[in-house]
Amino acid sequence: MFKLKEQRQLSIQLAVLLAASALSVITGVVFNKELDKMMPDKRSSSTFNQKASGLSGLYELTHRLGYKVARFELPYRQLQGRGQTLVTVAPPETLKEFEVDQIVKWVKKGNTWIYLDDFSFYSASDILAKLKLSAKTTGINKKIDQKTNKQSSLESVDFKPETIYVHPVEKFEENKDVGGLKIEPICRMNGGEPIVEDSLGSIISMVPLEKGKVIVGGLVSICENRTVSKIEYWSNFQFLENWMSTAGGTILFDERAHGYTGGTNVFIRLSRGPFGLLAVQLALILFIGVASGIQRFGRAVAIDSSRRISNLEYINGLANTWSRARANKLILEILFASFRTRLSRALGLAVYEKDDKFAASLKEKLQTLKSDANANVFEEYQEALKGDALKDEQVNAIVSSCDKIGADLGLGKVK
Repeated sequence: MFKLKEQRQLSIQLAVLLAASALSVITGVVFNKELDKMMPDKRSSSTFNQKASGLSGLYELTHRLGYKVARFELPYRQLQGRGQTLVTVAPPETLKEFEVDQIVKWVKKGNTWIYLDDFSFYSASDILAKLKLSAKTTGINKKIDQKTNKQSSLESVDFKPETIYVHPVEKFEENKDVGGLKIEPICRMNGGEPIVEDSLGSIISMVPLEKGKVIVGGLVSICENRTVSKIEYWSNFQFLENWMSTAGGTILFDERAHGYTGGTNVFIRLSRGPFGLLAVQLALILFIGVASGIQRFGRAVAIDSSRRISNLEYINGLANTWSRARANKLILEILFASFRTRLSRALGLAVYEKDDKFAASLKEKLQTLKSDANANVFEEYQEALKGDALKDEQVNAIVSSCDKIGADLGLGKVK
């Protein structure tokens, strides 16, 4: 058990340790967050990404402009409603065929899909084929023209896209009030209606699909975090915001394509139903039981079991109890057993030897010492135990004889 002073010292030490640990954790998180902003990823166009390559700035800007925005993290089959816009930018892996079919089916109901990618993977051509589009890599490092195929991709090419200034096509209402765009196109599109184009071809195209439309672009850095604070890039944000708002509904930033999922944990889902209510009731019953048990019995306290009276008082009290209970035989057996044990050492005999052998050895020893002690104490002890009732005088006589023998042999008194 800790003393009160030690408990206070321990509490203070634990509090200081927790405070220091919390401070170090907070400092580490803030440091990592600031460091992440300064060290961009190669490709991570996600709204969760605070780095220079992310789209968190565009997400925050759209939200502050008063639009209904949300992050979409569910399977594409759960896309519902009309008049909404899904924004998918540079997914790390090309969307699967069935996922594209689910999105296209949703678009045809009257929604908009903005899909911006570098189409560096050959599998991305399947998506373009569904939209009756094709792409080729152009405008890279002095306008080197290289078509993507199964054997090559842009990731294996060691050069960067060329930055260009271009004005969007003015015939579209969404392109009005938009200045020149400063972009880094990676490829040019064939097919669809050009929204942004230059001398090399269409950079961003629109494909009508029944009641909806798909906007496809061969660039991924149009609205990255690193450009939101630079005035020469503001037209890029205005351009994309105009086209995101054409549907008029919720603007959904696709995070499913970046590996985020909004699936509900099975335990959380069960906790919202009858199983959750049952678990809460059982927990409440358990809490009440523990609390009532503590109130009834109190905390565990160590009890001092040491005797509080002296040994002499204890012996006298025990002897008085036995005397009142007329347990003279028991008293004599206990005292004589103690005498027999000490006598065995003096005579060189084992404790388990018979009384006759003890008596013969004792007589021989007393004769050698020329002692006048009672050598027949063993016979008297055996006779005393045969009777029905043993008087105090008989017990005292045998004990006195044992004390006399003990004194002559140097054994001390019977205890």
